[in-house]
Amino acid sequence: MRASFYMDMIPRTRDPRGAVASVFGVIRNTSVPLGISSEDEPNISSTRWRSVADHKNLMYYFETALTPSTF
Repeated sequence: MRASFYMDMIPRTRDPRGAVASVFGVIRNTSVPLGISSEDEPNISSTRWRSVADHKNLMYYFETALTPSTF
């Protein structure tokens, strides 16, 4: 629900960098922190990487939970 709400609220832009940054912001906000586990929720696992595909400009962006940079 949170991701859906934020995706609907992101300002539409023609700037690819701004769009990618906005989408990564939503993904980071809904990612499971590294090292999280719960006996009550056995299917939950840490987010190890996040990715965004820009189909218009044929670009693929990704980042890992251990690397502070986006590639």
